[in-house]
Amino acid sequence: MDDALRSLELEIKALKQQRKKERAEKKVQSTWVAVKRSFPSLDTQRVIAWSNEEMIPCWYSNEKFYSFDGTWFFTNKERVENVTHWMPKDWMYAQDWPLYGPGLKNWVRYQWLRFTEGASGMMRDFRPKGWGKNAQISKKVVYFKNDKTGEIRMGLPEHFPASQGFHKVVCNTAHEAEVWSDRLRQFNLSKENRLNEKREQIEGAQRDEIRKHMHHVMAHSRNNINREFVRRYLDKMDKIPSHTVREEYLHSEAYEERR
Repeated sequence: MDDALRSLELEIKALKQQRKKERAEKKVQSTWVAVKRSFPSLDTQRVIAWSNEEMIPCWYSNEKFYSFDGTWFFTNKERVENVTHWMPKDWMYAQDWPLYGPGLKNWVRYQWLRFTEGASGMMRDFRPKGWGKNAQISKKVVYFKNDKTGEIRMGLPEHFPASQGFHKVVCNTAHEAEVWSDRLRQFNLSKENRLNEKREQIEGAQRDEIRKHMHHVMAHSRNNINREFVRRYLDKMDKIPSHTVREEYLHSEAYEERR
């Protein structure tokens, strides 16, 4: 029993050291480095460059930065000038880009945007009571609903009759309009999920067959350049979403939520 506990303690200690090392590496990987101090140590290294107040995914080759255009070939038109900082983050595989650029100015700008966006959301929470559930709207929002199928549609103006099989829902207040807008989103989401499931039954098998063929091509490539090209194609193929999600909002909702 003592040996088992001792072994478990050693495993936990090794795991903690590994996690500590990973955190340190991630911190270094997410640190901006000034070009006056040092350049990337590896040739043809993927880095994020800071040039002209924006982040650019770049290749570093022969002491020059090149923007990525989908190929291994570096030409002068892809050359990125005025690079002041770079970050050793692998932008091809990393899921999280840096939140802000180098220096105190960009950090303050990021914090200010967070504060202003949070404050705007807070102001909507503290808006006057007249803007709440009982707030009347000048142009009433109309929905059509089918009680048998549960289908909800955006309706025509109030003086038009409802479609056959549907009944009319007239929203007199802003709260009612937001409630029915959310119900419409939920209905459309469930409808799109069903369509995506049907698509996946057909397209999923096709994608698997294409992926299997590309793995075969990569395994029998003539050289490393062809193999890397196919590998990037597979990476790009895996990142393409297999389904779409569409959400509908009222103009007022979209404006408030900045959508």
